[in-house]
Amino acid sequence: MENKKYYVISEDTYHQHIDREVHLYGLLHQLAFTAGKAKDAEDMEHFRETAIRYSEIADEVYEGMNIPGRYLVFGDKADLRSLREKELEPIDFEDMEDDDKDGECTCLRCALEGYLEQLEDMADIIAEAINELDALGGE
Repeated sequence: MENKKYYVISEDTYHQHIDREVHLYGLLHQLAFTAGKAKDAEDMEHFRETAIRYSEIADEVYEGMNIPGRYLVFGDKADLRSLREKELEPIDFEDMEDDDKDGECTCLRCALEGYLEQLEDMADIIAEAINELDALGGE
């Protein structure tokens, strides 16, 4: 068995993460809509201004996440230690039984693993979007 650590986040932290994800999704969706409607130089200028403003908003959201800049550059999970200590509570699963019925994992551990995978996927999407916004804004 792998020696992974699992954590629980508080409800407030969970809601903060969801709110940030929804906000960033909204920005990306609106940016894509604006790009799709661009028909002339004036529209392209509006799109550029929108992209620059959304990049600023994304930077503000990122600052509120307290994710170390070093993590964005190198992706080293060890750089998240202080954030993990602030936001997460460790769980000890040694005393918990695996609730495996018909080959389907329904225990808390499996639910948390699935949630973690979703967050990692969203983080990758957000990082790509921020890079694209930076490239569009030229700043």
